[in-house]
Amino acid sequence: MVYQRLKALSVAILIILNAFIYGSEKQKVVTRYKMTRKSFMFLARRKALHATFVAEVAQELQELGWQLVEDGSGNFCFFDIEMTANWARLSTKRVKEFRGTDDDILIEELKAHLGNDDTQEDEE
Repeated sequence: MVYQRLKALSVAILIILNAFIYGSEKQKVVTRYKMTRKSFMFLARRKALHATFVAEVAQELQELGWQLVEDGSGNFCFFDIEMTANWARLSTKRVKEFRGTDDDILIEELKAHLGNDDTQEDEE
């Protein structure tokens, strides 16, 4: 079957509408959510998601005040850019002294702040 693939702008609008409609159903404001790659492909009526198309959707979302990022698990995450207005804005003064530091030392410094939880799940 041949699909009529959607354009990037249409997909961007559907992504935002999805948040608004879900929020109405749940009676709350939804400013962020994620979607699987498979759902993204279904929404866009595409059998393949090329990086250029995803970039076009991201650009259209930005024009509409939303942001798209991919997480490490292959999900697409969307959020309303206005929600970043309350985020802390940090300078680099706290870490500038570390710029020439060896990666191993940086990792140790990071572990000190995260706590060292190197436990792995047992495989069955």
